[in-house]
Amino acid sequence: MASKIKSNINVISKQIEVNISHYEYFRSLVPKNLLHDNYPKAIFDEIVTHTSNFWQVLDISIDGNINIPRIVIFNSIKNFNNLQRSKEEISLIAQELDRLYNFWMNQKLVIENKIKHLQELNEQTYILKNVCIIIFFKKKP
Repeated sequence: MASKIKSNINVISKQIEVNISHYEYFRSLVPKNLLHDNYPKAIFDEIVTHTSNFWQVLDISIDGNINIPRIVIFNSIKNFNNLQRSKEEISLIAQELDRLYNFWMNQKLVIENKIKHLQELNEQTYILKNVCIIIFFKKKP
């Protein structure tokens, strides 16, 4: 069992060393005056120690006094912005419902007026039709 664990540790260590070489290659491509200080030199012992300066520079601290991961702060800001946006959306829903209600009430009035107009026109046509029939029959003696 111990030999199996030791061989697994060796495999993982080799994978870490390969990744360190990739990291160092890409780090060498970054101009020294740009982000070079934000990406410290990778050393195996610092990589396997989670409290090393390597990890603190890359992930953990924003300030020397606070040890809050950047991703936590980023997600907190994103969630706060989403909360504010949802509050805006909630207030807009009431306004939108009011606007829609007014629009459809106006549409209902337009339809009712059109129906009323058509009924009046139909009544006038009916009366005119009856008058024409009466006149037609009166002319034929």
